[in-house]
Amino acid sequence: MRYAHLPIDRTRSDPEAVALEILDAVGIRIPLVNVKIAGEEADLVWVPERRIIELDSRGFHHPAEDARKQAVWEGNGWHVSRLPTHAVYDRPDQLIALAPPPSRRTS
Repeated sequence: MRYAHLPIDRTRSDPEAVALEILDAVGIRIPLVNVKIAGEEADLVWVPERRIIELDSRGFHHPAEDARKQAVWEGNGWHVSRLPTHAVYDRPDQLIALAPPPSRRTS
């Protein structure tokens, strides 16, 4: 039940699920997962910051389609970052650096 609060059921890949676990572990607000932004489905989305992180895998992403979707999002004022799925496992610091900073808690 450690991750019961995470939207794992919205993920479509293991890297997406692991990304949620990593973000949660460092206190970053959990993004929306696989939701439509400007008519195109995005992997990880932080609406207030207008930030999208796409996790790119050769098996699921195609460069021309990725470029088209990114142009749509950016044309609608979204900041888009791309990260290879292997980096979620090998370089989680890269994922953390792309996400909005952890919220500051006040006592």
